[in-house]
Amino acid sequence: MNRLTTGMVPLLALLVAVGCSGDPLDNGRGDTARIDAAPTQLFLELGESKSVDVSAVDDQGNQISSVYEVTATDPGITVRRDSTFLPQYGNDSTLTVPPEATVFRFVVTATGYGSASFTVSANGKDVTVPVHVGAQNNLDAQISNLNPALNEPVTITAPAGITFSPTSQVTLSDETAVQPFTVSVAADGSSITFLPAPNIIDQALIVTDVVSASSPGHVFAPATVARITTPPLTEFDGTVSNLAPTANQPVTVSLNNATVDLANTVITVGADTASLVNATATSVTFIPKAGGTGLVFFSGVVIDSLPQFVLTLTNAIADTVHVGPPGKVAGTESQATAPSLTVPGQGFAAPFADVPDFAADEIHYYKMVIPADGDYTITTDWTAGPPSDLDMFICTAPVAGDFSNCDFTAATGDQPETATYTLTAGTYFVVVDDFGGSPAGIGFGEVTANGSTVTITVANPAPTGP
Repeated sequence: MNRLTTGMVPLLALLVAVGCSGDPLDNGRGDTARIDAAPTQLFLELGESKSVDVSAVDDQGNQISSVYEVTATDPGITVRRDSTFLPQYGNDSTLTVPPEATVFRFVVTATGYGSASFTVSANGKDVTVPVHVGAQNNLDAQISNLNPALNEPVTITAPAGITFSPTSQVTLSDETAVQPFTVSVAADGSSITFLPAPNIIDQALIVTDVVSASSPGHVFAPATVARITTPPLTEFDGTVSNLAPTANQPVTVSLNNATVDLANTVITVGADTASLVNATATSVTFIPKAGGTGLVFFSGVVIDSLPQFVLTLTNAIADTVHVGPPGKVAGTESQATAPSLTVPGQGFAAPFADVPDFAADEIHYYKMVIPADGDYTITTDWTAGPPSDLDMFICTAPVAGDFSNCDFTAATGDQPETATYTLTAGTYFVVVDDFGGSPAGIGFGEVTANGSTVTITVANPAPTGP
């Protein structure tokens, strides 16, 4: 027995030695089956950088520590290992990335438009990552002149790998600004020519319907990296008829070397919008808000030399307008001294504001000279609410205390009082009566609107037709 036991010791030692041979940390990983990349492809802007993680795995999906090498890189991109990804301390206690790891991170930077790819290899396996460099948000294009003169066309030339569409337009990101005028797009889509508006200050240009060779099925609207500035044009060439009008007094602006785009015309004096009462091809007449002050801002100006643009311009900065204050208008208690209402041109309306002294006289007169036969809508409103009641009626001249020839259509309990009248050319009076809700009759009402601001608006509707 002792001999048998003694003889088996070498055999057991051999079996133990065989059982312990190999990597003591081996957990069943096999050979590299493939290399995975995450993400599997990249979409980049020019100059943009993004990262890709690569790892070698076996048939069971286990990661295998490996040495990864970029073995191929197409033009248009650069690829480098990320030296900050999962670093380890070296012998000198310095953090560095190890030469071998389960995951390597590579940083890809776009240097040119188009489609490219790079290949990473390890353990006899490869993975290729497609990279698409396009102009989705930014466009690094050549602009012929970044500081063009007024009325000077500018051309944007697309870089290689980028084309413009026949429907491409050049715009500014500021939607309230005057937009450039697109002149033409080259037949091959290589360039687009436009005319910039004045008053552009260091603005990028947005080009719509841009196609990148790397994404031919999609269109984008990127902004140019380069920015342009155009000469300032802030003042109109023209005259203002009156720089110190009284309240309710019309003012006319006459333009030189320019016309009026009535569809886009708005007049303001300082911060207050004025009432446009007439217009011609080269002038506008308006009633500024009483008490207002400032420059005349005229939107709807088309300069003869820049017909593509509708501009908002002001009068010369030295010509500030000062409008008289609101208040009581003298002479409204009598036909003989009644102030004249402005009768606007067709398609316009003219307001007239007053603070009548109803305590002194319940009836007030306003003269209205109708230049041509037609329908006119007249409205009277007042700032005092119920129970105040102003009646309005229209009388042919003279009235002389006899109201039998007056139209009482708008003598109601409504606020405002309004009616449309068919009038022949001639002189009329708009009569405002502080009726106060009393049924006693004209001139015998209760004074309830004294101190109220009364606004009489004469509207001359544009003719209707086919």
